[in-house]
Amino acid sequence: MIVESCQILCSVFYNNSKIIPPYKLTHQNHPCCLWARKSSGNFNWLTAHTRALLAEYTKRYTKTHKSAEIFEWIKKNKSKLFFLEKKRTPFVQAMPEIYQTDDAVEAYRNYYIGEKNKFALWRKSRKPYWFILKEIKEK
Repeated sequence: MIVESCQILCSVFYNNSKIIPPYKLTHQNHPCCLWARKSSGNFNWLTAHTRALLAEYTKRYTKTHKSAEIFEWIKKNKSKLFFLEKKRTPFVQAMPEIYQTDDAVEAYRNYYIGEKNKFALWRKSRKPYWFILKEIKEK
């Protein structure tokens, strides 16, 4: 999700600034891209989330992700962005309706378990407790 987060952050520059970011514009009207460019609070939240993803990547693999350079560019140039709103808005849930709930974290957990669990691997960390609970319930 590091590359995707950096792509979304870069998409904000195409719509909310006059400078061209390092990543080309992609998925401009994806709900997550629309959310990220809606307010500075949304952009700042995604920036903090991306920073945490990069830190986790370095912790797990003891190397720096290639998108870290893009992320440094984003941080360096974020003062050139303009937003109409400041406060963070509710998270979007880009998933089938059957998984959506009032709690975005719960919704994404449901979606991950329901449709994305076949590719989930935990090599250097333990499975999350919410994933294990679902496995126990299914037995």
